[in-house]
Amino acid sequence: MAEPAKPRIGIVVDTMEGNGAERVALTLITHLLQRGYQVDLLLCRMSGALLPLIPDAVRLFTVNTKVDLLLFRIMDIALRLMPCSVRIARWTARDLMVKLSALRPVLARRPVYHCGPCWSGRLIAYIRVAVMLRWPWKQYAHVTFQMARATLSIAHYMDKEQPRVILAMLPKSKISTLLARRFSKIRTRVVLAIHNTMANRRESHRLLAKVLFHEADAITTVSHDLADDFSSATDIPRERVATIWNPVDVAALQSLAVQEPDHPWLKASPREVVLATGRLIKRKDFPTLLRAFARLETFPNLRLVILGEGPERSALKNLAAELGIGERVDFPGWVPNPYALMSRCKLFVLSSVGEGFPMSLIEAAACGCRIVSTDCPTGPREILENGKYGALVSVGDDVAMAEAMVNSIKQDPDGDALRRHVECVSVENVGAAYEKILLESV
Repeated sequence: MAEPAKPRIGIVVDTMEGNGAERVALTLITHLLQRGYQVDLLLCRMSGALLPLIPDAVRLFTVNTKVDLLLFRIMDIALRLMPCSVRIARWTARDLMVKLSALRPVLARRPVYHCGPCWSGRLIAYIRVAVMLRWPWKQYAHVTFQMARATLSIAHYMDKEQPRVILAMLPKSKISTLLARRFSKIRTRVVLAIHNTMANRRESHRLLAKVLFHEADAITTVSHDLADDFSSATDIPRERVATIWNPVDVAALQSLAVQEPDHPWLKASPREVVLATGRLIKRKDFPTLLRAFARLETFPNLRLVILGEGPERSALKNLAAELGIGERVDFPGWVPNPYALMSRCKLFVLSSVGEGFPMSLIEAAACGCRIVSTDCPTGPREILENGKYGALVSVGDDVAMAEAMVNSIKQDPDGDALRRHVECVSVENVGAAYEKILLESV
């Protein structure tokens, strides 16, 4: 007698940029596929460097169509003409088109389904969205038309595909998924994965979270401190919030770590590079890292490599030049295999003012790196066990960071202890925890 097919699981993310939450989604998708589950991935926008890495066995859905955008813009104009209407949409050109050069290899390799509603009844659905955005809660005025478009599409996906559970992993996708269930004809289980503190979100997101997040069937956070912060910010009881660390495929990571690094500084002089990774944004506080690195006068041969892309690139380059270290700092952008660099660098540094669960610290530990991190909320202290597996310094203190970097460079790292420390976040252990919380009602 054949075994019954395992339930279908939908995973909703905003985009597939090369950030921590998106990489966690890919790791979790791979684990669920290996366990025999049917997995659908819903993207609010078809963009991101990780698009080519989506497994072929996953059905890929998108709400990113020009027709939907045009119709929502018409709805926007109609709502603006209504008396006492509230401006709730911001039209941006980048949401109309995505770079075809990035999409072409993805579309050529696999089918991409549109999960928007069919034409029959679409106008009625748009009118329902218009009413919902204005009544009875003022908070719905903070819903953008991109989020409203995603709401209708996810609701249609729920009705048509009837997944047993949907996991929403990024801010906009959480709001759209919870709103979508109000429109859906069936009661789909919804699980939210919280990856960052509420303080790092816009005010509109925090207001919507207080209104909507209590409707989720289950909520997970990536650290205990983050669970406390989330419960306090949303008034959701702490016992309703579970903690599951992000998964890391340690075996695959270590196999990538032995590959040749694609950077001339590490090929020419391994162990003479300080490494940092992350989006080039203010929250990562790379200026503090640059000022701390400029203080390392006793190590004139040391170089600094910062991996990642973001809007602060030019400002950071200018600051490095002002500090006189422009020739010793490199910004190579996003690289597909940062682990080859981690395994050969002298030191890994995290300088953020706030995190949810910095995966880079886990990955650096798995590569046997010396680690220096700011003691920011939330994650570093929990991951490094109060400084046992890496130095912790105050946020924004470049003097303390420079001193910790010097002390760490002079010490020999216990690579084996670091690798054993991260075994608890193996894909098998974390994947099993996600399976339980996703399907506990089945």
